[in-house]
Amino acid sequence: MAETVTLAAWDRRAILLRRSLVAICVFAVGFQWATIFFGRHGDLPYHWEWGRRFVAGEFLYTGGFHIPYRPFWAMAYAPLTALPVQAAQALVFPLAVAGLAVVVWILDRLTRRLWPIDRPGLFWTNAAALFLTSRFLLHDLAHSGGNSLLLFLVWAGIGAAVAAARGFPRVAGRTLSLSRWTFGALAGRLPAA
Repeated sequence: MAETVTLAAWDRRAILLRRSLVAICVFAVGFQWATIFFGRHGDLPYHWEWGRRFVAGEFLYTGGFHIPYRPFWAMAYAPLTALPVQAAQALVFPLAVAGLAVVVWILDRLTRRLWPIDRPGLFWTNAAALFLTSRFLLHDLAHSGGNSLLLFLVWAGIGAAVAAARGFPRVAGRTLSLSRWTFGALAGRLPAA
């Protein structure tokens, strides 16, 4: 009987620890979101302007603007120019957070056969991975999460390719349709050649 009580007490502690960790993560993400709207605005306004220049057919590097970036970066941000910059920031941040969650899910699905893990183990593995990358993730989220959103699109493409190879063409098609839809606004907005 004492052994059962000990296991139950351990389970309660583990649940409390998991909930505390999730609360800390929610606070950190909420804090980053608040800093975007009530203080620093990060780099997204600069990237948005670069995307606007791309759509307008203007020279991207006028005035030494965004010298270290390649033109792809302007193309990636071009769809956001359909919205005002403040609305673009409001859209990109939650999409980046959701994209990170989907990346974690995709990585779990891709590695499940090689490394089967139970549910509590999966939580702690994901928590460790997010902790080890938190410095970079929080920095990216402080700048509206554009890199995280692009990371999601890359892993969604990889997930689509694996789904197609494993015999799930509908999953692959839906994933690629999402990418096409994401950048579909760009097609009608490019300057004529």
